[in-house]
Amino acid sequence: MNSKNAKIKKARIPSFLISFVPLWATLIGTVSFPSSASANWWAGSERSGSCTIPNRQTSFNCRYGPYRVVNGASQIGGFYVNPRERYGNNGTIPIEYRINGGGWVRRDLVLNSTSENYIDFGNGVRYFEFRFLRPESVDQRNDNSITYTFNYDLDR
Repeated sequence: MNSKNAKIKKARIPSFLISFVPLWATLIGTVSFPSSASANWWAGSERSGSCTIPNRQTSFNCRYGPYRVVNGASQIGGFYVNPRERYGNNGTIPIEYRINGGGWVRRDLVLNSTSENYIDFGNGVRYFEFRFLRPESVDQRNDNSITYTFNYDLDR
């Protein structure tokens, strides 16, 4: 045997270690599993909508839902609404939401923000709905238009 073949034989993995290859592959795969893959499981693609907030003399109803558990999920984990005021003003806008047909809960959302408007639910949420309320700061003479993006996440 020449020296080249001898080096190759020495470099081979002993047969008893070969049985550990699937175990090592599993461990390496688990360690390198991206954290984003275990993040939120969204109910579909992000939705867009708009709502006109009329002057005080006009009735006002910008109500959305109910949104339900989909895709075999066990429950709804929470939702976000990112409102954008027509003129790009900063500030807040009030909404109310309710889960499983219960009472309405008020929350102020930050206008033109993408990170501060997530509402986290507890356990057992099968459906929810939300509605925009008229902000105190709305110009009394003119209609204001709110556009928004929205989605909700599911728990497996």
